[in-house]
Amino acid sequence: MNGGVSSARNYRIKKAKGEWLLFVDADDEIDQNVLSQLNLLDSNSEMAIFDCLRIGNNHEESLEHYSRKILGGMSFYTELHKYINLQCMTGCCAKFFRTRIVQENNILFDESIHWGEYRLFNLAYLKYVTQIEFCGEGKYIYYLPSQQTSLNKYKISIPMISILYDKMRENCSLIS
Repeated sequence: MNGGVSSARNYRIKKAKGEWLLFVDADDEIDQNVLSQLNLLDSNSEMAIFDCLRIGNNHEESLEHYSRKILGGMSFYTELHKYINLQCMTGCCAKFFRTRIVQENNILFDESIHWGEYRLFNLAYLKYVTQIEFCGEGKYIYYLPSQQTSLNKYKISIPMISILYDKMRENCSLIS
């Protein structure tokens, strides 16, 4: 039985044995530089973000490019606010998550919603993070779908947006 992408990701999270988690959608890819970035990360980094390239409709678009940078220390939450609404924080792809943090804090994708669950996962994870690193190298390659996506497949409604908003408020207590 197919429980959807959140169900599949939750299953893999529970089974994961490695130090880092990386989510890649089946119709997307990562370039050869992404995995090599793991060797360059600061040992205290708890999330690593790399560039995202969107391809579709006969063109390529770099969503955001980041120079190598570490957010951490006393100014972590002040600096985090500058990035929280950028593309890099809305999805779960194009970033590494520490497996230990996810598993110890039982951070899972909300299987009851089909739109915005990535953002909820990120916000839940950020509660336990004190250092984020922007890699500056490597790209997540996001192919724009030619078929239905969750945005039009699940007919986003005001009640669904309201539920997502309430869940985001619950998860933002330590971040805001």
